[in-house]
Amino acid sequence: GDEDENTFIYKSPGVSTIDNRNLIYAKVDHAKYQLKQGVELMIAHQRFFLQGEYIRTMVKREQNFTNYTGHGGYVQCSWLLTGRQYGYDEALACPGRPVGRALELCGRFNMLDMNNEEAGVWGGAQKDFSLGMNYYMNKISMATFSYFDVGSTSGNDTEPERFYHGFVLGLMEDQADIYEIKSNRESG
Repeated sequence: GDEDENTFIYKSPGVSTIDNRNLIYAKVDHAKYQLKQGVELMIAHQRFFLQGEYIRTMVKREQNFTNYTGHGGYVQCSWLLTGRQYGYDEALACPGRPVGRALELCGRFNMLDMNNEEAGVWGGAQKDFSLGMNYYMNKISMATFSYFDVGSTSGNDTEPERFYHGFVLGLMEDQADIYEIKSNRESG
């Protein structure tokens, strides 16, 4: 109906996801228009690679409704511990896989905040840090080791373990007709 034409929905399943559930979901009604602003950075030099992006969204709302603002971004860095340099991917117009065999150390930080108290929108917030190591054996093979630390808030509640609970429930979801899953507050 008419409400859908004047509503923007912002959602995200998070960086590491195993199902279609959204950790972030912000519904902004009575909207006139939205304005998105962003900045992006990419630096690649020999064995070093840095990339980042920040986006801010503002929704101008109808009279008597406070405007909404949400924002998010990431920064990631990679360093080749062994190997010569990063290749160049002409199709994507950006740095690609390392040339030859290489051992790469990677880190990434993401943040997303869809909460705006003044506008009365509680879409949630998430921050996560990932650390990984990749070994490139040849053009098509690589081995990866990764660690993720995910924290998320929805409204005023801070529940950094929610990602873990979602992960375990996702693993058990297709076994629901065989097993009965029980949990208590103290043990998760």
